[in-house]
Amino acid sequence: MVYTLLFIAEKVRLVQSLKLDFLARGAKYFRKYKPSNEHAVLRRETVVDELLNLIESLRKRITDHDALLRGSEALTRYVLVDPLLRCLGWDTEDPTHVVPEYKIPSEPTHAADYALFAGADIPRVIVEVKRLGHAAYSNAASQALGYCMHDGFNCFVVTDGQRWAVYETLKEGNLANKQIANFDIRVNSVPDACLNALCLWRERFNDGSPPVAIATPSMPGGIKVPPEIGGGIQLSKLQPKAGTKPQSLLFPDGSVVPVTSWAQTLTKLTEWLGKQGYITKNHLPIHGKGSKFLVATQPKHGDGKNFNSPKPAAEFWVDTNYNSGRIAQNMRVIIEHVGMDSSEFRIRMQ
Repeated sequence: MVYTLLFIAEKVRLVQSLKLDFLARGAKYFRKYKPSNEHAVLRRETVVDELLNLIESLRKRITDHDALLRGSEALTRYVLVDPLLRCLGWDTEDPTHVVPEYKIPSEPTHAADYALFAGADIPRVIVEVKRLGHAAYSNAASQALGYCMHDGFNCFVVTDGQRWAVYETLKEGNLANKQIANFDIRVNSVPDACLNALCLWRERFNDGSPPVAIATPSMPGGIKVPPEIGGGIQLSKLQPKAGTKPQSLLFPDGSVVPVTSWAQTLTKLTEWLGKQGYITKNHLPIHGKGSKFLVATQPKHGDGKNFNSPKPAAEFWVDTNYNSGRIAQNMRVIIEHVGMDSSEFRIRMQ
């Protein structure tokens, strides 16, 4: 009983500290959108607890059911997307709030996964969903932008249940400039994920205004490491020259790990992905060229031959017998294999 009470007390302390962080940065948001009645007041007060608790729950679901979710868009929607929409005020059982498989007027052969309504006949938000970790996740935004521009939809969202990207259609600039929020439920801190998710709060759309992001990247646990702070070269653009050496590896959660060789960047990357739950045994082996494996549960290739230069990384084995250029390429392959974006990883050079 004593241990149970201590556990509960520690849990309450943690939740209270998260709420303080959440409210400190979200206070301006809540002040701007004043509740219109007592029910709205209660809703505003409880949304903090609901979001914090839900994000924690979603993180656990992603870890526990990774393989199943990666194999099914329908399950991703049911387990990850629907609960977050409901928590943000979009009643998935009310067709005046949410219409699944919404036919796009300008593209009658295409149906958006969700159209979200708030006091208007035209959708306030279009949501496109891919199964967890789907490689085409980033391509869906370009397609959505095209028909949202044509049909006058002010906001669209692309998600795989873990990663969420929110766009304002009519904002000036290219696709990247139109993005107003981008959060990863498993990588970002819980307060950051909650604050970013609030830009999709239904009450925010009642007056037809475009969404507004209220969170800013924080380190550690922030959204991304800003280039002017983190430095380094994006892994997606890295083409190391012979004789160059890495100094440190920067991860999307803001953490930085020193390295002394290219082989070590490969092992440290795999360790981080393993500890964060992005690589599990269900993902392995990760293939290189032919019968060669980049990462496996045992230091052997598909033809039974041993790795030339095996290194342990978390619970796995990595073959590091490659030159700097090939290692950079292999790192990109591993990252994309688990559904992440290599541009969110950076390497500082010596």
